[in-house]
Amino acid sequence: MTHHSKHITLIPHGGLANRMKAIAAGLRLAEAVDSQLHIIWFANKDLNAKFSDLFMPIDSSRVTVTEGTRCTALRLGRPRLGNAWVPAFCRLKGHSRFMNVKTVTQHMDEGDFDFTAWARGHNVWMATCVYFWGEPIPDDAFDIFRPQADLQREIDRMAAQIDADTIGMHIRGTDNGQSQLLSPPEAFAEYLRTLPQHTRVYLATDEASVKSKFKKEFGSRIVSMDHKVCRDTLDGMRDAVIEMFLLARTSRIVGSGKSTFSTTPASIGRIPFQTVTKARISSLHPAGHKHSDTLAIIVTYNAMPWLSKCIGSVLQSTVPADIMVIDNTSTDDTEATVRRDYPQVMFLENYANLGFGQANNIGMNYALRHGYRAVLLLNQDAWIDPDVIGRMADALQRHPDLGIVSPIHLTGRGDKVEHGFSVYSGVTDLRQQPSDDVVTVPFIDAAIWYMPVSVFSHVGLFAKLFYHYGEDKDLANRMRYHHYRIGFVPGVYGYHDREARRVTRDGFMRAEEVYHLSEYANINYSRQRAMAMGLLAVVKKALLSALRLRLSACCDYIQLLWRLYKASDEVMITRKQSIHVDLNNYR
Repeated sequence: MTHHSKHITLIPHGGLANRMKAIAAGLRLAEAVDSQLHIIWFANKDLNAKFSDLFMPIDSSRVTVTEGTRCTALRLGRPRLGNAWVPAFCRLKGHSRFMNVKTVTQHMDEGDFDFTAWARGHNVWMATCVYFWGEPIPDDAFDIFRPQADLQREIDRMAAQIDADTIGMHIRGTDNGQSQLLSPPEAFAEYLRTLPQHTRVYLATDEASVKSKFKKEFGSRIVSMDHKVCRDTLDGMRDAVIEMFLLARTSRIVGSGKSTFSTTPASIGRIPFQTVTKARISSLHPAGHKHSDTLAIIVTYNAMPWLSKCIGSVLQSTVPADIMVIDNTSTDDTEATVRRDYPQVMFLENYANLGFGQANNIGMNYALRHGYRAVLLLNQDAWIDPDVIGRMADALQRHPDLGIVSPIHLTGRGDKVEHGFSVYSGVTDLRQQPSDDVVTVPFIDAAIWYMPVSVFSHVGLFAKLFYHYGEDKDLANRMRYHHYRIGFVPGVYGYHDREARRVTRDGFMRAEEVYHLSEYANINYSRQRAMAMGLLAVVKKALLSALRLRLSACCDYIQLLWRLYKASDEVMITRKQSIHVDLNNYR
């Protein structure tokens, strides 16, 4: 066996394709500096499987793979974040060079860092999820990965359904918000409609609803696995390996932007790759040409209990508005009802549940591109009086510093002020309303928001950081930072049917998470203040719960703190994007 005097300790992290890229780059570096490559592989929530569960041993005398344990994590650091004692401990083991994922990425962005010179003659510790050896990635970079024998047999069996002309299609799920925004499932559906009718597709995705919808529309043209591919189970990860190597057997791959799982099979199979970008929203049914200055955007998910009241109230408005319904994979009759009963409504069916904010962003981007002056964001469980749109438009005209204006929110029965609205507005009795034409408030929930489109270029749209809940509070915080007011018009009414909801323990903790995440991202705070409100405040709540012997609550807050801490990088990106607004970040 060849003797190598130095070694590289490599901790790959992230998903399957990211780890494969990191290992491939690590081997190239080890070969360049004549070092041994020691890979420590952690099974965790990002990839809940051992290396040996997925792949045969790497056929190189230079490489060893060790399955990480809790003890290993304490000694050598968690892959993403590392530990403060890693450099000191590793020096005892003879390491003299350290680089975590953030530093690796920074050096890659700078483009002038010489990894070979850095590593040569040293014992090196690295934690990364990227191919740091330079682009493009060589075609043979992934030849070192051979699926386990039982997985290879399943790959060979399913490959019999793939002929020489079958196209591989990978649609990234909602665990990658950036990919979803760049390449939503409806973009792939539109792309597939442009291909000849006989074209067959091997569809790989971790969203079961997407497979169902594609099979419903395209029938036998779609070949796919029946199992659910997911990160957090062993079977899900083994199926992910099968998916990856089946994609590599197709003639070419069309995939999601910003997804390494889309590009890696193309390298494995040495086949062409093409990114599918967002569908042209002009393909909405009907081909909506602009009729009015206001676009009403209604995001739906199983909306049947409220659909007629919601859409009907906009249709009955004294000032007309175009209506766009954006459906987040409803399983009831929402789609059929809108298409049948409201042919004048633009309808977009998402192939995955994008959440409230990202679905609304589709409509808001449409309003930007098609010259609307204002948008009305209307919850599926909300509706408005006929004079609302006219009165809101008048308020914006009189007060150009308004970024958000709303009517008074009543309950679904219309007999009292909706509780959430009363908390922020101070209006608790309909007989005692302010006399001002517009009343400024710190926040109004986004059940009924009327907004001038012109403010979007200054404050942006809903942040990708928030999936469902919290996105409205974050946008309201940005309104304040960029000097726009939020207000309501007395004597004008909308209705929000949510008073019957019961607060559960899980619901309370979800509200706590949303609150602290929005505080962490609040650009009206300095970074230090934001950390205090977002993280340290949760520490305080955990300690107080422990002192009061509320141990379950203490555990809940500790788990919440961990989730917020893990989101820190994304929070910092969101803060930067919220201060220096570029609308491309919201498309």
